[in-house]
Amino acid sequence: MVYFFSGEISTHISITITINYKEKNNRYIQYIGRRPDRSFFMKYEWNIEKRNMLKGLLSQGYRITEIEEMLDISRHTLRAELKRGLTESEFNNLRYITYDPLMAMDSLVREVVSDEGLNLLMDYWKAKEKEEKKEINNVKL
Repeated sequence: MVYFFSGEISTHISITITINYKEKNNRYIQYIGRRPDRSFFMKYEWNIEKRNMLKGLLSQGYRITEIEEMLDISRHTLRAELKRGLTESEFNNLRYITYDPLMAMDSLVREVVSDEGLNLLMDYWKAKEKEEKKEINNVKL
């Protein structure tokens, strides 16, 4: 198997990732947003607004079953999201009030892109930023 990816991250920290998966017969199948080994269809899409809403509900003391009903999601979906936004010890000790939306997004990006892919993207963004600074300096001169 060979994975290729391309993607962009907007100022709202939402991510769109395209992964091409090369099968044995050299056909390419395009998957958007997740690896081929993950479920292709997601019923509930988490974005920063929904993650902040979850954090607010948790900090207000709502129970997990109440949050499931309010957001109309399954227990599995909620637990998976909580696992992304908590450390392992916080999740195991049911310390849900410490849920961090940015940590959840970081975990999801690393899950989808991998650490190696994320490092490649960061190097690309740094190089692009340097190019933009050079262009600005050239315009000033």
